[in-house]
Amino acid sequence: MINEGIGKIENRGYIEAFLSINTASNILNSGYIDKMASDGNIYNKGYIKELLSSDTLNKGISIENEGTIGTFNENKKLKNFGDVAVDNRDISSTEKIENYGLINFETGDYDTLKSANKTANKGIVLESYNLKEISPNSTILKDDKGRLIKNYANSAIDDTEINNGILNVFNVTMDKNLEVKNNSVFNIYKAKIEDNKKISFNNSTLNMSYTLIENGIEMEFKNNSNIGNMKVIGQTSPLLKKLTIDNTTNVGSIMISDVDIEAINLVANEDIVNKNMVLRINDFETSPDKNVNTFISTNVDLLGNSTTLGNITVKDGGRLTIGESTLFKNGLDEDSGISPVYYKKDIKIEGNGKILIGIDPYDISGVKELG
Repeated sequence: MINEGIGKIENRGYIEAFLSINTASNILNSGYIDKMASDGNIYNKGYIKELLSSDTLNKGISIENEGTIGTFNENKKLKNFGDVAVDNRDISSTEKIENYGLINFETGDYDTLKSANKTANKGIVLESYNLKEISPNSTILKDDKGRLIKNYANSAIDDTEINNGILNVFNVTMDKNLEVKNNSVFNIYKAKIEDNKKISFNNSTLNMSYTLIENGIEMEFKNNSNIGNMKVIGQTSPLLKKLTIDNTTNVGSIMISDVDIEAINLVANEDIVNKNMVLRINDFETSPDKNVNTFISTNVDLLGNSTTLGNITVKDGGRLTIGESTLFKNGLDEDSGISPVYYKKDIKIEGNGKILIGIDPYDISGVKELG
């Protein structure tokens, strides 16, 4: 996708590559963008895998992040409330990096920027994914929106509720239920969630990397919540009891590895007027050799090319649209040399449920086997 205009672009779906070359344009991403280059202003609440924002034409660049940016190159101004990995190719062009969330730098870069007074930190700074700096908690530690910030590293989390705040954690244990609500952000890197805990998001955002879970975990997202990034790992084949995502939630990237999942519930939010609002799943990977079950009772679009949802049941009143190549990654081992990778899970329709399959009308050879 190439943008040469000066308007506003909002993405809730999947974009493979995006180029915007006009500084007056404003880009809001709450979905998934694989590669992005922009000289405009960017507001991210979803997932951007690789972001290059050059200053070759001496244009003003402003980036505000509440989601996840996997690799962030050549920046001028960054305000981070979420999770960012900075890989500066030219640190000298940086004007200011304000961090209220979780941010990682390559070795030496943070010290260089800090000595030049180009950084301000109220969150957690990592260097090559090791703890570099953590701002101490206090009643006056707030972001520029007035949200209270809490930072934890190498300890347990005391909180059971985050209300209009930011919670940043590194290498922690979660042994309590947690509710995140009212425009809050939860940034988590290297953590362990203990048995039978529930984490719920209500109009709030999750950025989670390399988190171990034990048995009986439940997670819920509703009321305009955002999943920037969610990477969950099972150490001893645990059971994720329930993952519920409603159709007002924006989904960036989800990867749940080596975990059995009793139920992924993709549901309608019954409190909104538009019950037909579409839930877009842009990048959702589970382990093909695990028992994973997905139940769809709302309008769902499967986009991108790495969605793997195990056994799928479209319930009465649900509608599932399967985008081209979306389900190819689940089934046979991708390293087996067989292309495409067949989807070897059950797909079932109940009652008045519907499935639409999107294919390339000029090449139907890709649809080899379903169910």
